Amino acid sequence: MYQQTSKIAYDSVKDKVTKTQNTIYMALRRIGPANNRMLAEATNLPINCVTPRVHELRGKRLVVKTETKIDIVTKRPTIFWDIARND
Repeated sequence: MYQQTSKIAYDSVKDKVTKTQNTIYMALRRIGPANNRMLAEATNLPINCVTPRVHELRGKRLVVKTETKIDIVTKRPTIFWDIARND
């Protein structure tokens, strides 16, 4: 089931995003709401690569802010992102 869902998700954005943007988008689909640090860990990408890609995905209206809450690792307020529900 996950593979089919991932294929559908990938097909829906593949022509709109770069490879790195897609990596982040698919990680967000897989792990749910996450902050940039969590996305960096999930994708093994440096945070300075994740942050601008999330910004670009926001500009394409594929990612939205869900909430601001305390990051359990850094103990600082951080924005959590999720994929946009375009249903």
